[in-house]
Amino acid sequence: MTFKTSHIILILIALFALSQGENVRKTMAKGQQINEQRSEFNDRLRQNKEEARNAKKLSQIALDRFRANCILVADATTGKEAFFQEGALVGDVEGTNRMLREGAIVCNSLGDTAEIDAHGAITDIARVSTEDIPQMKALLAQTSLGRFQR
Repeated sequence: MTFKTSHIILILIALFALSQGENVRKTMAKGQQINEQRSEFNDRLRQNKEEARNAKKLSQIALDRFRANCILVADATTGKEAFFQEGALVGDVEGTNRMLREGAIVCNSLGDTAEIDAHGAITDIARVSTEDIPQMKALLAQTSLGRFQR
């Protein structure tokens, strides 16, 4: 069998393609990694946007609770104001040791609001967002709660 120039060129192209296989695989893997990173970034972006929308809604709920004259409370153990934690027990800031009924709306001057559950603990926490704090402070000052504002 005689080799023609075209055969030699085809063999050289085949050898070149085979030798570049690893580079092609690396390039494809790199492209896939970039696509995965973009996808993860877009997922985080969507999640952050959703969290921002939820925070805005919760802030509006908290402001509505302040407008409805929520009961100002403090941590039951320390008697001091603290950010609300789900299931924590709270007491009336006035120190009357009155029982808080189930469904009562409670708040603190830090911008937290919540409901009291059947066991007297806080649940359904809604916090005022940073941008709404001046509005919350104004609501506190307008109501009987204003005398407890710090």
